[in-house]
Amino acid sequence: MEDKQKFSVALDDIEFTKFARFDVWIHQRKLIAAVVFVAIFGLLGIFATVSAIQTQDSLIFAAVLFFVMLTVPFVYVVTFEASIKKECNRFQLAQPKFAYDLAFTSDSITIAASNNSHMTFKWSQVDSVWKRKDVTYIYIATKAYIIPNASGDTETLWNLFRAKLASQQCHQ
Repeated sequence: MEDKQKFSVALDDIEFTKFARFDVWIHQRKLIAAVVFVAIFGLLGIFATVSAIQTQDSLIFAAVLFFVMLTVPFVYVVTFEASIKKECNRFQLAQPKFAYDLAFTSDSITIAASNNSHMTFKWSQVDSVWKRKDVTYIYIATKAYIIPNASGDTETLWNLFRAKLASQQCHQ
């Protein structure tokens, strides 16, 4: 393995959108919260429907529960997707744009951002790494960095991750 692995990362709207969806739905586990929300309101709606039928009451309460069950997640998703599109436009990601360089050594991770700022992190500051089909996400000190497979040899990088991080920090 090389002493230093370098990756130059350019992002576009597609890569950023995939990351934003992953970060919210998988990493932050909001998908679980959405499923639980729908399940709770669905069960309450079924309970209210059965109760209303048995007592010959109005089904308005059940209809409201089902309406909330469907519209709240829908509005959240539409708003979330609109915010992603807005961020892509703000960062002008219609075409691939240089974002940062990452350099990995056995001691540290150095990030050189497009605004010429440099940050160096120790391996102990890495929260987690996630390997997806065509990209790796690395979370360091409350920030996330995207490493598309096309940026370099991510398999060798994953060997370094496995050597430097605890197994519960490496998600494949």
